[in-house]
Amino acid sequence: MPSLWGLGGIVGPPVLKAALLPQDVQWEIAFVTDMDAPKVGLNAAGTLEKAMSLFPNAESLVWRKEAMPWKGFAKWKEGEHYAVFKTAFELKSGDGSRRFGSPVIVDMGPVFDVAAVFLNGSRLCLTGRFPEDGNAAITEAAQKARFIVPPEAWSVDGRNELSAIVYRERGTGGLPSLPGILHDNPLEAIRPSFTIYYIIAVRRQEGGQKSPWEDAPQKRQRKGLASLAQGASCVSGMA
Repeated sequence: MPSLWGLGGIVGPPVLKAALLPQDVQWEIAFVTDMDAPKVGLNAAGTLEKAMSLFPNAESLVWRKEAMPWKGFAKWKEGEHYAVFKTAFELKSGDGSRRFGSPVIVDMGPVFDVAAVFLNGSRLCLTGRFPEDGNAAITEAAQKARFIVPPEAWSVDGRNELSAIVYRERGTGGLPSLPGILHDNPLEAIRPSFTIYYIIAVRRQEGGQKSPWEDAPQKRQRKGLASLAQGASCVSGMA
């Protein structure tokens, strides 16, 4: 297995993944020059409409269709570090339903380097952090974007729009994999028994008295499904 980024090999266990999109579906991709990229607000944008409003020339973006899996991840132009990916597809089933009956885990594959993923206009996932207001990006190249999609997130009429705003730090960038559904909806993989450590700060009041805060860590056990509110980061550490 050749390495393009310094590291190589298979670093996780195999998983079964079913295709989410038809074989003939394509990405529509628009690249954004650095001059037209947003400087602030993208990390907090909870909807695609809000995110796109931060691009000053969003209405004049040039869209082009590209096959999936996308093979242009190593062919970015200088002065372009942002791109918008979008596609539309329909959910169909023999019983006439247009939604999944239970939460499913969508796997977008590896992300290079930061991505906000939207389904039907609502943000479901953010991998890393976009550079903002003079602060550098927080990137994890090749981190897989996996997130829980509840039944109500899918369109009632079966037509869905999947979009992603992507930032590349340098060199390679984008979404080179096929979006899919993890086989058998392995929600057990994200139902761990969480051990959360709370470090309570010690504050000294006047006269040398301790504050009412405890000065020792408290360990609490929490069980249950990992909650992903709108705009929360993607599931990580999953098999």
